Amino acid sequence: MKTKSLLAIALCAVFSSFAFCEPKSELAPTKSRNLVGQTVPGAILGVKVPKEYQAKFDSAKPRMQEFLANMASYRANKNDKFMESGTRAPALRRDDSHLKRASGTCSDSVDILSIENVKFIAKNAFSFSVTFITADGEETTKFDDLIFTQHPSGEWLVRW
Repeated sequence: MKTKSLLAIALCAVFSSFAFCEPKSELAPTKSRNLVGQTVPGAILGVKVPKEYQAKFDSAKPRMQEFLANMASYRANKNDKFMESGTRAPALRRDDSHLKRASGTCSDSVDILSIENVKFIAKNAFSFSVTFITADGEETTKFDDLIFTQHPSGEWLVRW
């Protein structure tokens, strides 16, 4: 019985060290680390669209900001309500590997590296690509062809 208890305690001790993110140590800046992420509002603010579409794009910004903020904080399930019928929200997934957690690069959110290829495909719809980057700059994930469409009710919904 003591052996089983000791084994259980030892296993808990080993695996519990991987269960939580440890504080990230300061990384020294290097020439290879030139990728800089932005907050969601900052990334959206930097998007340029043709003048004739600026008012439509501005009306979509609050929904776009909430949608991308949910993605960046791994809460894509909160975006399902913004999706057009029959589609699911795109989702970022945390890396569940114990090596990632042990290295201390685990984070509660990611930043936006870029929002690009913004194209109005109709008077009430535009598409774009968004690239997310981890805080340590080691990993990026890109989502292409997110489409925001304004419905007759004025609500902006998303398709992917």
